[in-house]
Amino acid sequence: MTAGQDSTQPGGTTLPRRLAHARQQARRALWVERLWPLMLPAANAVMGVAALGLTRLPQSMPDGLHGLVLAAILGGTAYATWRQWQRIRPPTAHETDRRVERASGLSGQQLSTLQDHPANATTPQIAYLWQVHLQRTAASLGRLRGGWPHPNLRTTGGWQATPLLAALLAGGLLWTGGHAPSRIMAAFVPGVDDADTPAPQVNAWITMPAYAPGAPVFLDAAHTDATVPAGAQLTVTLNGLNGRPVLRVRRDGRQPVMGAHTFHALGQASWNTESPLLGSGTLTLRGRGRTLAQWNLKVTPNPAPEIAWGKDPGSHEGEWRTRLPYHVSQPYGIASLHAELIAPDSGQLITSVPIPLNGHPRVADDVATPDLSENPWAGEEVTARLVATSSSNVTATSTPIRMRIGARSFTNPVAKAILDIRKRMALHRENRAQGSRELLALGQTDTVLTHQAGFMLALTSTAAVLDSEDVSDEYALAQAIGRLWFLALDIEHKRRDINNEQADFGVQAAQEAVREQLEHMRQMGAAGQGADQQAELQHRMQALKDALSRKMQALAQQAMREHSAMPAIPEMTMRGEQNLGRMMQQLQDDAANGRDADAMQKLQQMEDMAEGMRNATPQDMAQLAQQMQARQQARELRRDLRDLTTRQSQLLDHAQSRIDQEQREQERNAARRQTDMDEDGSDLSTLSTADLLRQLGITPPDAAPSPAPA
Repeated sequence: MTAGQDSTQPGGTTLPRRLAHARQQARRALWVERLWPLMLPAANAVMGVAALGLTRLPQSMPDGLHGLVLAAILGGTAYATWRQWQRIRPPTAHETDRRVERASGLSGQQLSTLQDHPANATTPQIAYLWQVHLQRTAASLGRLRGGWPHPNLRTTGGWQATPLLAALLAGGLLWTGGHAPSRIMAAFVPGVDDADTPAPQVNAWITMPAYAPGAPVFLDAAHTDATVPAGAQLTVTLNGLNGRPVLRVRRDGRQPVMGAHTFHALGQASWNTESPLLGSGTLTLRGRGRTLAQWNLKVTPNPAPEIAWGKDPGSHEGEWRTRLPYHVSQPYGIASLHAELIAPDSGQLITSVPIPLNGHPRVADDVATPDLSENPWAGEEVTARLVATSSSNVTATSTPIRMRIGARSFTNPVAKAILDIRKRMALHRENRAQGSRELLALGQTDTVLTHQAGFMLALTSTAAVLDSEDVSDEYALAQAIGRLWFLALDIEHKRRDINNEQADFGVQAAQEAVREQLEHMRQMGAAGQGADQQAELQHRMQALKDALSRKMQALAQQAMREHSAMPAIPEMTMRGEQNLGRMMQQLQDDAANGRDADAMQKLQQMEDMAEGMRNATPQDMAQLAQQMQARQQARELRRDLRDLTTRQSQLLDHAQSRIDQEQREQERNAARRQTDMDEDGSDLSTLSTADLLRQLGITPPDAAPSPAPA
């Protein structure tokens, strides 16, 4: 073998490659032996804090002091580690070879021999001999190893504390058992309590929403599940927790479980939060690193009301009231319902018609019949939709429909002309100037207007308002629409008596006042049932009653002026007064008990009655008297027939009672005689038929009757 050749192992690995691999292993082992003492300060600090945590000493400190102590320990550990790092030197090539020689079991520093050179001048013979020596040395190396690290604790300064701390920590772990993990965590994290710290007092309850009243639902360790309606209020109060709690939320669906919430301090170690519940999910209450409570809540949804039109909405020809049939339902009740009438072309809202309900019904299926004949759109086709708001404050709208608004039937051509001008201006089919000219032109024709100064004054004053440049369009149209309506009513009813006219206006104003008070009480809700509101309603009802009385007096005075007798109708005096008073009292009771629909229905009955009286004449009253007398006679006949039927029924009951009593008496006598015969020892089987009958007190058919005693 020449000097330029390298020896190989049987596996074909060259010596330089094997030597480099062994040296790399040796350097790693030397680095580990020199770096591992850097872990001793940190290990000692961790074991020390953990051992103290098992005694619960760090947890007993205030959080601020606890944090400062941990920061000081961390700083000291970092400084000690830095000092250790300053003493570390990288392994040299000589140290690496010595590690390889020791790990590989070599002697005589063979790796150094491979790197040496002859000391004297090299001759061919010496070079040859040195080359042979190197080959023999390389061949004797065998397998080279770097060896495993061999940490030596005694070579490290301050090593005596490490075994002691390890022994203390092991003893503490055995002493605390299952409580050790929480105590150790609490020692390293300020603001975290261990499992042995007394748990704070947690009070949690759910208050039902106003639309679904019910008893509060209390949550505790035994009651962790609850089913509540949406909008319920969750309240959580903690006492004895030195730190702000946290409420973690995990929702079951897309709907958030809670609204915005945060804990507010009530005092030292006391906290409180309130939030509405919106969806289902799990709530976890945590404080100072511990789970204090967990609740599974199922929140039932708050659906929108189901609302639809009933059959045949609107009004037909000849009907002056507008039918608003409706069907509405919602699990928690309906708070309000109204109909919106919209112009079909422009989409502008014409009016909103409130529909009263009895309380907050869950299902309502009825027909409202408001009087919308005063609206300029009366008699026209409009778009209508129902809008319902539930007690849970959810609004829904029905499908829009087309319907006709009810209109009063007018026969007087002048009244029709005035209403036509009024409608065209209100519906913006002509401007105010055109309306003013048409009104003045109507006043110049030979009509009832020219023969009644009051009618002419009302017409010309309305035209003047429309023609005035000092009045805004909105105000002028509002004034003209209102005045022309009453003027048309007066002309249609041929008012020639100021007292009668004032009586009609008084009735209408009183009715409107009662209607406004009922609507005001409905909007106020429970507060509208107070004594003040009831007193105001009673005051307005009395005003309506007085207005109706004045209307009757005006009719009587008209009859006297026209020399026609006003019939004395008991039903319209004493009984009519009683019926009216009873109806008003029922209206007040309905309003007081929240039955707004019933109260409004009774008010509409009064309006219909007043409407019937509006055009009443003495002749009409006479016909009414005849009808009422006929109805009174029919009622008396029905009453007599009912009394006769009652007496006959009582006689039949009395006769049946006597028959039953006699039958029971006969049965008792027979039983008594049977008992007497048994006591006498008589053998009925030996008696003849005639004797047996006589024993029973019955005369045989073929026997002669016994003579009567003297």
